[in-house]
Amino acid sequence: MIAAVVVFFITSIRFPFSGVKWNEKELECDGKTLTLKNKKISISNDEGLIWKSPKEYKVEDVLLADTDADGDTEMTVLLWKKGKYGNARPFWEKGKDDAWTQHIFIYDLDRGGRPVSKWFASDIGMRAVRMAYTGNEIPVLIVEDIKGNSSAWIWDSFGMKNIENSVSFIAYGDNIIHKEMLEAAEVSGRGFDPLYEDIKAETAAADIAALNAETILVDKQSAVSGYPQFGSPTAVGEALRAAGFSLVNCANNHAMDKGIYGIDVSADFYKANDMTYVGIQRSSEQEYEAYKLIKRHGISFAVFGYTEHTNGFDAREKYPYAVHYFPEEDKLKEEIRSGKEAADVVVVFAHWGEEYEDEPDEYQQRMAKAMADAGADVVIGTHPHVVQKSEMIKGEKGNDTLVCYSLGNFRAMPGRDERSKIGACLKFTAERGTEGVRIRDWTVEELEVRH
Repeated sequence: MIAAVVVFFITSIRFPFSGVKWNEKELECDGKTLTLKNKKISISNDEGLIWKSPKEYKVEDVLLADTDADGDTEMTVLLWKKGKYGNARPFWEKGKDDAWTQHIFIYDLDRGGRPVSKWFASDIGMRAVRMAYTGNEIPVLIVEDIKGNSSAWIWDSFGMKNIENSVSFIAYGDNIIHKEMLEAAEVSGRGFDPLYEDIKAETAAADIAALNAETILVDKQSAVSGYPQFGSPTAVGEALRAAGFSLVNCANNHAMDKGIYGIDVSADFYKANDMTYVGIQRSSEQEYEAYKLIKRHGISFAVFGYTEHTNGFDAREKYPYAVHYFPEEDKLKEEIRSGKEAADVVVVFAHWGEEYEDEPDEYQQRMAKAMADAGADVVIGTHPHVVQKSEMIKGEKGNDTLVCYSLGNFRAMPGRDERSKIGACLKFTAERGTEGVRIRDWTVEELEVRH
């Protein structure tokens, strides 16, 4: 068996050990026992001691993993020692050993079980307090600093390479194309692009940009219409794509305004334009697809879309999968759990609640708790046309779930209530940590609804 140790130079301070967690553990690998105790590593077999870490090392933690995906296990060590790296071999600077520096070493283990230095790098710009490996096909080393910030590393040919460790997500509320907006687009000759010009910089900067497509798409002029049965030309979809939107929720009360024709046109358009859509399925599909998977920077998202109802025509009897309605709580939890098993992050679009109500109703709160209990990470609410509160709630396993009960309108004509002129934008970051992917730095910002 071959194992390895990677070295990252992290920081240099004289009194570094406050808050350090000195782990103790025993690991088995290929008939050998690795023991971390009293800040030292020892490797032994049935015949006795094979190797012991140098006395000048203070070992904080050690991991065993197939770091370079070559089929062998390597050893990764988080340690402290005195000294700095120089610019030439032997790399350690002499005469400057008065300060402790922190490192991560990766060693290969030879057939006798003795560590052989494999690779090390200098200064990753953080003071590490913990580390972990994640990922299946490609092992990712997560290193977390004293402030909770994480960096991610993968093996790349001859050493460890720093990779993007987070995904930025931005979401807007209801995109509703009224008759007046259809007429303005035709008169101006510029189509629908001007509706989204002011947010292009933000959608371009985000790894995932999403909204609720309140009006269904149609591909013939005779089907174009405004309230109460909306039909938006595919030019609206083209404007959304040009504005940088990559994720569209279609599960809402207007999803069936143009019958199954509108569902099929919308699904075909978004698929052809590489825009992920959730909450609807084409009439020809024979299996229920509860969620769609999206991956950015190696972090995966299971995205759901549900609506409480559709206006007038309920599609369930004739087209059971065409629109994703909220199921009963037990079924909802089952579906959310399936997404959690398949992805790092679960995001749910929820079209629910009462129009023009400032506070979420009992149904919204009950279903939000059910989704939190099932492991959802983020719930994005729409339909009330006014902004409702956003909060972190606890799931039954102690997990945190971010719930935005309503982001209000995004693009729409003013409603009967002045509050409908103000919408909101959700921003959050999904970041790998030593205990998995977590939601960080979330904000909900007010915005003026344009039309």
